[in-house]
Amino acid sequence: MIRSDGVIEMVDYETGIWRDIKGYEGKYQISRTGQVKSLEREIRVRLKNGETFYKIIKERILKPALSRTRYKKYSAICLSKNGVEKSYKIHKLVRSHFKFNPNQKVCGVKPYTKAILQIDKKTGEIITEFKGSCEAERETGIDQSNISNCCAKRKHYKTAGGFVWEYKI
Repeated sequence: MIRSDGVIEMVDYETGIWRDIKGYEGKYQISRTGQVKSLEREIRVRLKNGETFYKIIKERILKPALSRTRYKKYSAICLSKNGVEKSYKIHKLVRSHFKFNPNQKVCGVKPYTKAILQIDKKTGEIITEFKGSCEAERETGIDQSNISNCCAKRKHYKTAGGFVWEYKI
C-alpha cells in the first residue's frame, strides 16, 4: 500500500502495518506492535582467508534483547548497517514511525515528560518554561542529561549551562 506522502507500507493482517526503519530502508521494518523484522536480502561475506561470497538472508522476525538503565528495563533491538551495529529501544522506534496520542503507552511504556523551568542563577527569576528536557536541549544547546540531573537535585548538579533548572510543580 502506498500512502499519499509516498511511504510504502506493507500490510500484515496478523500484526498490522510494517514500515521501513529510517536509515535502514530495505533492510529492517517495524510494526505498530513493536515487532522488528529483517527483510530478505543478499549480503557479501568475507572469509579470513580473503575469499568473498554472497549469502541470502531470509526474512525473519528479530528477537528483542533486554536493555537496562539505572531504573528500568526496556526491550531493545540491535540493527546493523555496513558492518556497524547500533542498539535502539523498541518503544522509541515505534513512536518515531507511527502516530500516537501524546500520553498513550507504546509497547507498554508511557511517555514521561515534566515541565521544566529555566531559572536565572543570580536573580532567581524564571526565564523560560519548557515541556521537557529534550525541548530544553533543542532550544538552549545544553545537554538534556545535565538538565534532568539538576531538576532531580542529584549530587554535584546544582546548575547546567550557567542556569538553575527545576521541575514545574
